[in-house]
This record gives sequence, C-alpha cells and structure tokens, in this order.
Amino acid sequence: MWRFVFGLLVAVGTVLLVQLPSSHAWPESCGNNKTHNFSWGKRGYYDRLMYSVEEVKASSFLRKLSYDVTIPPKGTPQKGAITYLEVLDRYTDGNGGCAYLNGGGIGFRNVTLHIKSQRNKGVNFVINVYGLFN
Repeated sequence: MWRFVFGLLVAVGTVLLVQLPSSHAWPESCGNNKTHNFSWGKRGYYDRLMYSVEEVKASSFLRKLSYDVTIPPKGTPQKGAITYLEVLDRYTDGNGGCAYLNGGGIGFRNVTLHIKSQRNKGVNFVINVYGLFN
C-alpha cells in the first residue's frame, strides 16, 4: 500500500514540475536582464504556430500596467493542444514588462498570461503559441 501511495505522489509531483514555468519566469527574477523573453514547454517537429498575438499597451504616468491575456480569446474556436509558448519582449533595453503563466498552458487548449509593466513604461510583446492541430 505504501509503495502505491509513494508512487502516486512521485507521479503527481512530476506532472506538477512539468506544468510549472521555467525558473527564469518567476516574479523575483523579472527585470534582471535587458530582455524579458520567456518560454514554456518544448517545441516538437510536428508543432505548428496556432496563434500569434501582439500585445501592445502605452505607458501610464507613475503607474504599472497589470492585466491578463487569454489566448485564444473567449468565443474563438480552439485549434488544439498547446506544446510550446513563447513570449518575446520587443523592448530589449531593459524597459520591457514581464509575463507570468496564470492558467492553462502546456497540454491545455488555452493559456492565460499575466502581463506586468515597469513603472512609467508600456508593454510590447509578441506571444506565439505552438501546438498540434486536431
């Protein structure tokens, strides 16, 4: 019985580790380098670009922008399971924002990212979602 419980705990722990974003995507590390590019998962040979979204918002005086982006948007047909997420920051001078995985993601049919800017700065991201079509 204990072997079964231990095996089950190891399996659940492994699944959770695979689903979590890579270590450079945690909030405490955002802003340590000039580019704030993030990626989750692994792109396979048969994966195709399912969605490509440009997320651009202007700066707000003395404020930080903080909001969620869901891909695909509600009401849009879902194309297949996600295998790889790529968030590219177009501000390469250290003034860009950060993206955090907030829901869905690898193995799901949708993803929700939390976007956050630096104070007095806007955001300019390209979000590419790859996966296997149904």
